[in-house]
Amino acid sequence: MRSKRLVLAGMGLLLAPSAIFAQSEPVKEPVVVSASRRPEPLWETPAALGLIGEDQLEGAGPRVQAAEALQRLPGMVAADRGNYAQDPQLSVRGFGARAAFGVRGIRLISDGIPASIPDGQGQASSFALGSAERMEVLRGPMAVLYGNASGAVIQTFTRVPEPGLKLQAEAYAGSLGLSKQALQAEYRDGPSDAILDFSDFSIDGYRRHSAAARKQIQGVYRYQWGEATQLRVLAQLWDQPYAKDPAGLSLEQLRLDPRQAGTNTVERNVRKQTSQDQLGLAVDHRLSDAMDLNVYGYIGTRDNLQYLASNSWVGLDRSYQGLGLRFNHRMVLREIPIRWSLSLERENSEERRQSGSANLGEKVGGLTRDEDQRAQSEQAVWIAQADLSERWSAFGGLRHGTVRLSAQDYYLSDRQDGSGEVKFRQTSPVIGIQHWLGRNQQLYLSTARGYETPTLAELSYVIDPLSPSRILPRFNSQLDAARNRQWELGWRGRSAGLHRWELTGFSVRSSNEIVVDRSLAGQNSFRNAPGTERYGVELAWQSQWQANWQSYVSLTSMKALYRGDWTVSGLAMDGRSMPAIPELSAFAELRYQQAQQVVAAELRHVGKRFANDINSLSASAFQTLALRWQQQFVVGSYQLTVSARLDNLFDRRYVGSLIVNNASPFEPSPGRTAWVALRAAIPRL
Repeated sequence: MRSKRLVLAGMGLLLAPSAIFAQSEPVKEPVVVSASRRPEPLWETPAALGLIGEDQLEGAGPRVQAAEALQRLPGMVAADRGNYAQDPQLSVRGFGARAAFGVRGIRLISDGIPASIPDGQGQASSFALGSAERMEVLRGPMAVLYGNASGAVIQTFTRVPEPGLKLQAEAYAGSLGLSKQALQAEYRDGPSDAILDFSDFSIDGYRRHSAAARKQIQGVYRYQWGEATQLRVLAQLWDQPYAKDPAGLSLEQLRLDPRQAGTNTVERNVRKQTSQDQLGLAVDHRLSDAMDLNVYGYIGTRDNLQYLASNSWVGLDRSYQGLGLRFNHRMVLREIPIRWSLSLERENSEERRQSGSANLGEKVGGLTRDEDQRAQSEQAVWIAQADLSERWSAFGGLRHGTVRLSAQDYYLSDRQDGSGEVKFRQTSPVIGIQHWLGRNQQLYLSTARGYETPTLAELSYVIDPLSPSRILPRFNSQLDAARNRQWELGWRGRSAGLHRWELTGFSVRSSNEIVVDRSLAGQNSFRNAPGTERYGVELAWQSQWQANWQSYVSLTSMKALYRGDWTVSGLAMDGRSMPAIPELSAFAELRYQQAQQVVAAELRHVGKRFANDINSLSASAFQTLALRWQQQFVVGSYQLTVSARLDNLFDRRYVGSLIVNNASPFEPSPGRTAWVALRAAIPRL
């Protein structure tokens, strides 16, 4: 209770300008967003949607991890592990909280091209944030229309260059050996524009054995043929030659020294190296004033080599591709305006999974696993919205698809065939209504049935029935897809252009929830829990108090509980809290801007989180305060921007992330850190 009072008091201080300033200027309306699989203004979106603009992306950090900015949104838990061998832990309304690495239950999309593979897993680290104009997070029932992503959809959009040629260079330096250099070139000339973004990042890390380095290049090209057709080409190259893995800590290790690495990680040189490339192409064509067509295709590869604390290694060599087509139509039926769309999608991925023994972080001996894994998804989506009157509209959608996941085992010398195949077919309906309470307020209510298949990684291991303490590399064909029913009720409003808010209540009931069964030395087995229940309230409020002052607050209060008659270690699970999901999380920002200077303070609160299913271990609630400053100058023909940020001002010790159901689950975050940045841009030529 004390921590809740502290965070509410702190937010009150950040909102104090409301009692001070008498004159205000309107809050700028958000740019056009894409929530219901078609562009529409945020104000008209019948769903909970969080929007992060370029200013927020730039101020949140060096644009290395998506978690830097995502932590400001309601419903979202963005936990930076401080471990670049694993992606930040992202969860929305509890979806994705089980992930020991990567992203689960959340669909990732970059400039309209999927960044998740058919089984539902993705890596948010592949986002090129340096050239991103905005990020969008769609929460709730509408997300099921994106397929194998029951919880949310995270999209990034690359900015469109202004006319002319612009060159830009920036450099970051900070605590923990943080170093980043970036170069950008962009131009726009007549019907074509392009942007090229290169970054080189390295860090020593907070904990021992947590250094990492990565390079990334992204290019986006657009060409406009007349007024009817636009071509977009997206190319990405991503290389992480090394990312040392400090792993998690036990409670005793955490208390003794939070900066130490986990057991055997240093001696066995636990680490990961990854590379990824992707090429995507999309065409938008307007057939008439009432009809338009979108077609996209993409191909990519991802290679991953990981050395584990169990004196073993795992190698993945993946290729993937996809095609999609969407037809949009606007019509009037009996004086009722109707907008509808039909989409067809097909995605495939193939990967070679191998493993073997290692000694001191180097391969020794032959293979102990050798198999091909495949994922295939075929989906059809129909969405419609009807404006029944000036104040009422109805919307609905239907997604029908099939997901096939399989493994072909070639390592048969152990006399055990680990091959297997599962197939999931599901129809997911969405329906809702929207009601305007005048020009400046609206209500929306929606419900949906969704599903979430296990990923290939989650199907790759089983518990040894003869020795439950061991995990075997076998395809787990007994793992089923999770199914859920979601409800959402939202109230969105604006007041004289000075305040904008969104209050949302939600409920999620699931069956066959996919949960971590056992986590050991980098290997994880999974099982289905009979059911879960999640419900809560989310609030986002933005205000413009004067021409120079702006505040933003987000708050999430939720319960996430196991349901059903089942046990773990002989303990009944019904009513226990799901791990890694806080009951209360909040973010508040107070921002002052004058001329070319910005000063801001950010307060963040994350409540207590359990580390395992039986709730015997937990990470305490924490609050952090951050300060940031930015100043722009013009020196000769150069435009200079100097930025600085101070995180965790009071040097609090806290656990930022958890590895669910692991004997060493705690991933501590750093104390007080700081970075400075300099950006130089040549005026447009």
